[in-house]
Amino acid sequence: MTDFPPDFAIHHRGQIYKPLRVRPYEKLDGTSTTVIDWQSTCPDCGKSFVATTRLSWTGEVNRRCQECKAPGRRVGKLPRAATASSPPDSGDAPA
Repeated sequence: MTDFPPDFAIHHRGQIYKPLRVRPYEKLDGTSTTVIDWQSTCPDCGKSFVATTRLSWTGEVNRRCQECKAPGRRVGKLPRAATASSPPDSGDAPA
């Protein structure tokens, strides 16, 4: 799948990720795979950044930009303004 519907976005833990591109990627062992580059906004500084995932999004994804990265430190509650202009949640609310 290389095309996304217009305005497609994934809402993950209150943060919005929009697909930028699907591209081939060569792993360290020499095998080829495909990855997706996602655009999001850093919850600490508000700067736009790109996170990359496999086609099947499992596990975690970067939530902060390179300048603000803080492994192991939780992202606090996101300000409502960061998600106010986004489309309604796609139904991935916690159970």
